[in-house]
Amino acid sequence: FNTLPDGTYSGETITVTDAASNAASLILPNFVIDTTAPTLIQVTPITTPSNDNTPSFQFTTNEAGTLSTSISQGFSSPDPANVTTSGVQTITFNTLPEGTYSGETITVTDAVNNAGSLTLPDFVIDTTAPTLSEVTPITTPSNNTTPSYVFTTNESGTLTTNISQGFSSPNPATVNTSGNQTITFNILPEGTYSGKTITVTDAANNAASLTIPDFVIDTTAPSLTQVTP
Repeated sequence: FNTLPDGTYSGETITVTDAASNAASLILPNFVIDTTAPTLIQVTPITTPSNDNTPSFQFTTNEAGTLSTSISQGFSSPDPANVTTSGVQTITFNTLPEGTYSGETITVTDAVNNAGSLTLPDFVIDTTAPTLSEVTPITTPSNNTTPSYVFTTNESGTLTTNISQGFSSPNPATVNTSGNQTITFNILPEGTYSGKTITVTDAANNAASLTIPDFVIDTTAPSLTQVTP
């Protein structure tokens, strides 16, 4: 046949006419010409950065088909690797190593081998917590009720502490990799502080803690009692 447009062909015939003008026809089985690839639309991208090394991506497709991906580790679902036009479709990848993923795609191939692809937005898998190192411990014993502690971190992040009074700086509670970082606590009552920590949580939600050496806050002066005038 000459070039046929997309569509369903039903009840079409071929006819042979002999020299005496007798004609016989044969009805062709119904058939479909489909040269249009599926159209994929992103619904929910992969969170980035993230410490979830089996991330999911959601999308829709206007044609059912077989799902594939350029990510070499592949995916665990859907299984079997089929998608439909019914609502949002979810692909959950197998365990991915840490790193930046750029230019990766998912592809749906329809029943007649037309393939439509969607490029995933770049994303980062990060499962490594920051590394914290002490620079200057809190002086102990001390009558300074708002002591400071100096440290470094190899990752930027959000700073927290298990000292219930909290801290006044940094404010906002973020630290970076540029040189020494200083945390200055709010007013602490007298006492011995043991097992206290600071924690840095990076953008991918990996958290690392550093235990502060025990320290004592003492603001009470000695009491003197006369014995012999």
